[in-house]
Amino acid sequence: MVVKIFLRVVLSGLAATWGSLALAQKAQEETELLRSGRAKEAYERLLGEEAAQAGQVDFDYLLGRAALDAGNAAKATLVFERVLTVAPNHAGARLDMGRAYFALGDFERARAEFAAVQALDPPPAARATIDEYLAAMENRPRQARSAASAYVEAGVGRDSNVTVGPRSATVMLPVFGLSFTLSDGARAKGDSYHAVNAGGEVVHQLDGQRAVFAGADLRFRNYPKVDAFDQLSGEVRGGVIWNRAEGIYRAYVSFNDFRLGDERYREVTTLGGDWRHALEARHQLAVFGQWSAIRHVQRAMQASDYDQYLFGAGWTLLPAATGGLMLSGAVFGGGEVEQERRSDGNKLLAGVRGGAQYGPRADTDVFAGVSWQYGRYDRTNALYGERRRDNQFDLNLGAAWRFAPSWSLRPTVTWTQNESNTSINKYQRGEASVFVRRDF
Repeated sequence: MVVKIFLRVVLSGLAATWGSLALAQKAQEETELLRSGRAKEAYERLLGEEAAQAGQVDFDYLLGRAALDAGNAAKATLVFERVLTVAPNHAGARLDMGRAYFALGDFERARAEFAAVQALDPPPAARATIDEYLAAMENRPRQARSAASAYVEAGVGRDSNVTVGPRSATVMLPVFGLSFTLSDGARAKGDSYHAVNAGGEVVHQLDGQRAVFAGADLRFRNYPKVDAFDQLSGEVRGGVIWNRAEGIYRAYVSFNDFRLGDERYREVTTLGGDWRHALEARHQLAVFGQWSAIRHVQRAMQASDYDQYLFGAGWTLLPAATGGLMLSGAVFGGGEVEQERRSDGNKLLAGVRGGAQYGPRADTDVFAGVSWQYGRYDRTNALYGERRRDNQFDLNLGAAWRFAPSWSLRPTVTWTQNESNTSINKYQRGEASVFVRRDF
């Protein structure tokens, strides 16, 4: 029994010694990569072992340094935080945390970290490094606190279903056991169109972490034959942005005024927010939510007023530094709450969407998107004797060719199909357009 215990202790000691030697060897290899300027390679190798080694001070410090030198300062701050949680007086992690905040433009927190290192009485080389960073922050060129962007575009297109109506001229109403002929304005009608859109946005930086923004868009579409469906919409928006180590937070409010034909038709007021977090160099996670009040201006339409709430999460794979494929996907859910007595009542909805973008050439991007949304209403429709259910599918394909500086040509094709158990709400709609855009 004593021999077994002795052997177990010896084997455990050997295993621990072997693990320490392996970690030391790994640290030496990655350190050599950092010294030789191959930080990205070191970061990728260490990242593959993070799940198994996270929490070990030496490993985390090495991973943080590799992330910082590879250009991923946000990831570096998260890793150095793990080091400092275990070893608050780790001077190297404090110093490199300051460097990471400097790279992120968060100079206030960078100064705090450098001050914490100075309090530890560091060696002359570390003091010299801190002095260089402090001088760089003090003497840095004053960056423009505001940045503005704008665009204008014009194009032509073809819309297969301007009225968003069913294809059939007649609909069956089960409650009456009869078919009814739809009015001309309620059936699907196609038409060509020409459109002009313009907009812009201003972002004002308050400090290294916070910014405010404001923007506006104006959109006009004219149908030569179905002129009662000409569209003019204007939107204004504004909000705040917080850039933190754990991600970027944004909150916003917007107001949209929509005109149909010659009359004001609808107003939409929206409050929303989102959070974006870099999981690693190319992967981003987003969480979002918003509330909108949809109000119709004309009294005859106000029975259709509702509040809508949406929430969801998404993921994006950014292209590599040398270009390539970008992918995105999201899931969402929410609902609509009637404000008067809407014929179909309240609505619950859920859906998914995905997209891809690829640049086959430096001056060209092609993109595609697909989505599905399910809607379920809670009131029995008096004309159909059942509760409405919808399945809507959307597909879009397009490209952007930058044929000159700040100019682009953008052909796009979209397709929408809504399947519903109430025939009046079943429809198909296709659009094809070409726009010329100028960015400023």
